[in-house]
Amino acid sequence: MDFREILGVLSKSSPYAVTTAGEIIDPELRAIKDNLYIETDVELAFKNKIENISANNIIFLCGSSGDGKSEILSRYSKLHEGKIDFHFDATHSFNPEATAIETLDEVISTWKQRKKALVVGINIGMLANYERDGANEHTDVRTAISRFLSDRTSEQNFIFIDFESYPKFKFESGRISSPFFSSLINKVVVDDQKNGFKKYFEEEYGKTRTADHKLVANYLLLRNISVQKVIIELLLNARIREDQFVTARMLLDFIYCILTGSDYLFDNLFNGGDNELLEAISKFDPSIKRDSDIDKFILNRALDITDGEFIEFRNELKDKFKITGPLNPASEVRLMYVLRHTVLNNNYPAKFIKSFKDYPELLYRELWELHRIYQGNSDHRKKIKAFYDDIVFSAIDGFANRNAPYLSKDQFYLSSHGEYDIASEIELEVCDESLTEHDSNNIHAFNLHIKANDERLDPIPLNINLLALMLDVVSGYRPNVHDKSSVVILGDLVTKITSRASEADQLFLFKNGNRLARVKKNSTGNIKVSG
Repeated sequence: MDFREILGVLSKSSPYAVTTAGEIIDPELRAIKDNLYIETDVELAFKNKIENISANNIIFLCGSSGDGKSEILSRYSKLHEGKIDFHFDATHSFNPEATAIETLDEVISTWKQRKKALVVGINIGMLANYERDGANEHTDVRTAISRFLSDRTSEQNFIFIDFESYPKFKFESGRISSPFFSSLINKVVVDDQKNGFKKYFEEEYGKTRTADHKLVANYLLLRNISVQKVIIELLLNARIREDQFVTARMLLDFIYCILTGSDYLFDNLFNGGDNELLEAISKFDPSIKRDSDIDKFILNRALDITDGEFIEFRNELKDKFKITGPLNPASEVRLMYVLRHTVLNNNYPAKFIKSFKDYPELLYRELWELHRIYQGNSDHRKKIKAFYDDIVFSAIDGFANRNAPYLSKDQFYLSSHGEYDIASEIELEVCDESLTEHDSNNIHAFNLHIKANDERLDPIPLNINLLALMLDVVSGYRPNVHDKSSVVILGDLVTKITSRASEADQLFLFKNGNRLARVKKNSTGNIKVSG
């Protein structure tokens, strides 16, 4: 096998992509595959539970397809063979005539009869299906599943370990980290004899005329820690902006695709392809970003205007990463994007760091962490208040009053009747006492805590897309059909607030933007009209 072929073990189409009980595999490929395995936080939690399991316990290892359940179950089924029963995949049945639900009914019945501990690998969707359609005789199991799905807790004999409770990405002091993905990349590219890919890379690198030059360049790029940081940021964007699940199998296939694709790594990242992560990441292509510095660079490259610094930069890349030949302007932008944190003798990409910054993402990270650590100190309270006043409340006001822009702060449009508009006043403020309730590790969203006229609203999940929409609304943008999902959330929030406003003791009547009257109900129930 050559270098490209051996990398095939990473591909989702490889016969070694999924671990199955009793599989037979080439010893060298087995060693490479075993070396790729990383003990994650979710595995450590599983290990702790299984080492203390009782005969009357069921452990449900829950997650999404391809997240690594089968790898964990395969490993521990061998360690606990004969002591614990394992049901690897609850989406499968033992015979073609039985459904997955019926098979799981049978597995649970056996557990109750044998009084032997049981471990079940199951997708969250299948878990919900069983809670709805499982046998009546297993109501105890279905009830436990129902409670877990509602509040993610385990109880008594039923233990649930959920991959989503152990996120692969973290925000720490304003920085993104992904120990899992960083470790996974390192397993592929580390310059160490334990790395089974190393000798094949060195053989390819040592070739003269027949070397797979782009593959070599891509491997050298992926070895670079700063390039890895950029890739992790892109994967985070796929997760929080496109709501894209990131599983272990996807990540391995993703690494395979960016290394072995037909172009250089920086193009493979944004060209899409037969990988869900690549499809999501293609939407963040820096070459389509409209920025004056980037536009000027693309124009200069298209016109072949001489730039000594750029030529020096490309010459350094030829020596360092074996990137040769002419590139089109879009590829040059992508190249600078992935190298923008890399220390070079000629630090040409650093010129464009501001152009590549994503303000909503940076703000979201800061706000997520601020809500996460909030304990009420004055500095945190000041930052939180500024965020709610300047962005959240301004966006709510702008969206609620888009049909009556003449309304002043704290006035909310309710309805129109011919030439007349009806509005009311409502005071929005931060629900300070609720801010300390942010206890989720889920980086996909954090909760807004708002009071309307001193009444506490239910927490409102805010994700990066809703934050970006709020920033746009504050800047004067009018949402359209392309903002559908975020507009629905913002619209629901405004509806909750205006429903409170419609119950207020006073209403305002406007015509052509001019206030005609104020209608107020006094303590005796009488209506007073003024104006």
